Amino acid sequence: MKHSLKKWIAFMGTVLALFMVASSFAYAADGPRGYSPGKKDGVPYSGVGALCAVLNPGEYTETSKEASLRDALLYYRMVTDHPMTTGWLTLEMNWDLNLKGGSGKSWGDSVFEPDTYTGTFLEDYSIKARKFVWYVTGTWYGTGDLAGISVDYTSEQVDPSQAPPDICGGTPALGFETIEGYIYGIDSP
Repeated sequence: MKHSLKKWIAFMGTVLALFMVASSFAYAADGPRGYSPGKKDGVPYSGVGALCAVLNPGEYTETSKEASLRDALLYYRMVTDHPMTTGWLTLEMNWDLNLKGGSGKSWGDSVFEPDTYTGTFLEDYSIKARKFVWYVTGTWYGTGDLAGISVDYTSEQVDPSQAPPDICGGTPALGFETIEGYIYGIDSP
């Protein structure tokens, strides 16, 4: 009995040590959500985004193994706790998705227009899916008066019924997500 207890204690100690080392390494490697290593003085923000309109449904194709979408154009409303990340986003979307295992990739570009700033944020994006879940992170880069400013983000889809009824100007949201990240290149919140 004593021998088993000692083995169990040693095993649990090893498991806890590995857990602490692995979690510390993961945090150090990636940082908190929306964090970009090497950038300093990021201003955090968080909020929501709603898919308000499908401007162009694109071309959808499907085989027994894969579904694909090309040249879809989507229009989103972003509302956050920072005016620089509150505005309208136009997203050109393409994707390929394996229907058996759920792996896939999506790519395209976006233009984000803040409500209260002159200039836009641009992005060429590429994201991946695993087991039918899209992992959405990226960076917008400022143009015009926003040149030199970048916005890192992470978003996660949630139930569209949670969207505020007026977020899309009176029409129901077609999709809804949370968004958070950091703004770099500005002096203060």
